[in-house]
Amino acid sequence: METSSVSTKLNGDWTLVGITEHFESLMKLSYESKGSRREINIDCSGIKRIDSAGYRLLSNWLQCLYFRGNIPRIINFPDNLGITLPYQCFV
Repeated sequence: METSSVSTKLNGDWTLVGITEHFESLMKLSYESKGSRREINIDCSGIKRIDSAGYRLLSNWLQCLYFRGNIPRIINFPDNLGITLPYQCFV
């Protein structure tokens, strides 16, 4: 199966208060991508704040994409947020 490529951009508040705004769109992309074998470039340059809850949601979402047969890649994660993402193979 041939691999296609898509991109998405994450924005806004990824703290405990803000992640509820993002959950539905993340899950929609996850379900749409099941078995599609796509490279998904995830641009994080629009993330303004992130805490452990946002970090955990992002990490779980990356795993979900991966286990559904995709190749998630984090790009442009802001250095000023002071968090190192797991799964360096995604970066």
